[in-house]
Amino acid sequence: MPAQLNINTRLISQEIDDILAKVLGQFLVQGSPTKHGGLRFLDIQSAKTFGFEQTREDANGNNLLIISAPAAAGSQERLEEKIRSGPHGSAKECISVEVRESRDAGKKRKTFVEVQYIIPTTKLIDDKSVTKYANEHGITTSEALKRILREFIIPMAREVMDHLIVVVREEP
Repeated sequence: MPAQLNINTRLISQEIDDILAKVLGQFLVQGSPTKHGGLRFLDIQSAKTFGFEQTREDANGNNLLIISAPAAAGSQERLEEKIRSGPHGSAKECISVEVRESRDAGKKRKTFVEVQYIIPTTKLIDDKSVTKYANEHGITTSEALKRILREFIIPMAREVMDHLIVVVREEP
């Protein structure tokens, strides 16, 4: 029987945040970075900021990929419909679409849409999957865990960010 992996959920969240920072960096070709790690597009009203928020865990031990982007006040239903029609938009994957005021004190009058996607961490990096991946690739379980996360999160994050950028550009 293989040894149980001792997974530190805080470190998993940090690893996911590092992966998301790299993905956001790939979007810099299309936009301009902000001083706080966000991304601006000059063709979007007021060049408001897009960004991946800090990863959080859900009640089941999975992680949440959270994206925020500019939104018009009162556009919740329209935005939710458009976001859910895109990649990973099913209720199982996209668990929340919320239009909210900025949390930044200097941007109190600005409105953002915050979208939360589930990363099935408990399934992706269970003992059996990580051990199998490590054995198949001749690497440590620690490296296997990181690779599994990257292979899942990078395409997902690119797809949902690409779609959100299109949706926000279409909004008035």
